[in-house]
Amino acid sequence: MTNTKPLVYVGIDPGFACCGIGVVSYDTCSLLFYAHLPEWTPHELYSSLQWIKNEWNIYKAGVEHVHTMSNQGISSTGKFMKATGIIIGTLNGMRIPYYEITPQKWKTISPTLKGIKGETKTQKKNKSLTYVNERFPEKNFCNYKLKKKFKVDIADAICIAIYMYENSL
Repeated sequence: MTNTKPLVYVGIDPGFACCGIGVVSYDTCSLLFYAHLPEWTPHELYSSLQWIKNEWNIYKAGVEHVHTMSNQGISSTGKFMKATGIIIGTLNGMRIPYYEITPQKWKTISPTLKGIKGETKTQKKNKSLTYVNERFPEKNFCNYKLKKKFKVDIADAICIAIYMYENSL
């Protein structure tokens, strides 16, 4: 008798200072796991993904599609792009299929995630945190002992995984 592990979607919100990871089940979109990797290294990312692979069968991963932004400096943009390249390289090296998903796409999982003219950057970022807290109240996400900024990174990663589930990617 073989012990088959359940399939999962993995969402990854890249960043050079921190990286958020969210895992939802392939068949029910239940939130199974989330993590925050502060000041992560390629080895820590690989170890985290390997742990996830040991627990579940990764069907596909979703990585937030990044681009340059006019309000970012050259150094910050370079670090951000490097971090994203490391994530994509790690996924390829581990033979984990992935999609790059723009924020505009993954935010379609709920009308509450769409931006409203005049909102501050903080208000926009907090929407995913509120959405995840409401969708998974049993996970007690609000009490996860991290700075709010890091919780938002994790919430964005969870939303990416939910988008993949809802769109059968």
